[in-house]
Amino acid sequence: MTLQSRLGFAFMGGCTVALALSLIAAFLLHVVDDRRDEDMIEAHPVDLLLGYDQLDLKELLGEPRYELPEVREAPELPTYRPPVREIRGFVMLAVEVDAEGRSVDAQVLEAEPAGLFETEAITQALAERWPAGSPGIRDHVVQFTVPSGKRSGQ
Repeated sequence: MTLQSRLGFAFMGGCTVALALSLIAAFLLHVVDDRRDEDMIEAHPVDLLLGYDQLDLKELLGEPRYELPEVREAPELPTYRPPVREIRGFVMLAVEVDAEGRSVDAQVLEAEPAGLFETEAITQALAERWPAGSPGIRDHVVQFTVPSGKRSGQ
């Protein structure tokens, strides 16, 4: 017999012995059991070795180290408002003036930025007085600057 065949037989024999010992240990620890009883409660092999039927975690850990805090409703937090940068713009109006210099009507011709201060510009233009004796339509420009931190309508 050659050395390679001897080593092969020795390896196979060692594997057979290891398998047999594993099966015997499994039957002794009841890991593999052919009996299936409906009333039998199976326990983990470690529990069987240590001798515990049941583990009482409260008894093992003792008193709790701390009390859990009461659950309270979260406080209402203020909503975040990003800072408003300075806004500059103008409103160009066509103002109709009567013979006595009073503003009778005003219409918006152009506004930048649009939709922001048109009503305020019309109110201001209608409140202005013009020189008497020259009725007609005048172009009127209202310029505005809103400093940072202030908003329209506040």
